[in-house]
Amino acid sequence: MKIKFLFSRRAVILARLMRNTIIDPRTNCWLYTGALNNDGYGKLNLRVPAPGKGKRKRTRTRHVTILTHRLGFLLMNGYVPRVNQVHHACPGGPRRHCWSPDHIWSKTPSQNCREREARKRAVRAATAGDKFLGIDREALRQFNIIKRAAV
Repeated sequence: MKIKFLFSRRAVILARLMRNTIIDPRTNCWLYTGALNNDGYGKLNLRVPAPGKGKRKRTRTRHVTILTHRLGFLLMNGYVPRVNQVHHACPGGPRRHCWSPDHIWSKTPSQNCREREARKRAVRAATAGDKFLGIDREALRQFNIIKRAAV
């Protein structure tokens, strides 16, 4: 006899997400306290059906890691249009582990880039850590030119 599930898969995933969430009443940020990726975004591992053939078609699964703000958007809105990205902006500052439904929405990649530039959060590859590390790019460039000429 098979046991029927009392909750939908969406409710189970949402409960799992909320188990590791603290809500900040001042900014209405839903801060994920679970695992974070290297960029500071919350991440959650899910088991999803894998494509299979034959008798084992229904029992095969694979593990997928999804960012919590994307997962939150999917749970609250149902889907992300194919050409769009999930845009994430918190009024409390750059809190990448926030997944509040009030702070995420769907935008095109060009709209997302313009918004990031307007908020001055764009990372420039040549200057991202230079000021912090005290690196003078021009001096380094001149040193490399001299080094190549000597060889």
